[in-house]
Amino acid sequence: MTAAKQPTTRKTAKKSATKRKPATKLSTTRKPTAKRAAKPTTSRTPAPRTAAPGAAGHAAAFAALCAILRRQSKGWLVPQEGPRGMQVFTKQEFGGKPFWLAGVRWGKSYISFLIISVYMFPDLLENISPQLRKRMQGKSCFNFRDADPVLIRELDALTRVGFARVKRDGPAMLAKYGKA
Repeated sequence: MTAAKQPTTRKTAKKSATKRKPATKLSTTRKPTAKRAAKPTTSRTPAPRTAAPGAAGHAAAFAALCAILRRQSKGWLVPQEGPRGMQVFTKQEFGGKPFWLAGVRWGKSYISFLIISVYMFPDLLENISPQLRKRMQGKSCFNFRDADPVLIRELDALTRVGFARVKRDGPAMLAKYGKA
């Protein structure tokens, strides 16, 4: 016999059998211990959330930004509108699906207003105010924590011009990429 392969004896088989732990079964008739009894039982329904300190500002910003999209979305597709956000699509398809145009999303710490026309046509951003530019996150997203009326009016005008530009120049731009 070689040293690499040793025969299994009863003693080694017994050791390996005792090392294995048997699979535990969950018992439905388990007696509560003192530790378990002290813990209050919780229901499966989540507890109601308390309003965050800036929630009133968030709600006002959300309502104002959704109002902008509602005013400008006449003639566009609005497949989603609810308490978490709103989206607007073009009727023209790009790659077999309607082209996403704009949206409002309620985030954890701010409300996002996303508009793709400022990404498609960067010259639209040349005349925006420095205060609105500070609200930009990336190339086509504006974040708000509260509803500043001056910035909301400016964003409304930018959205109106952007939607008109997409209506006028969008089909040619989408056809340029060969997927319209």
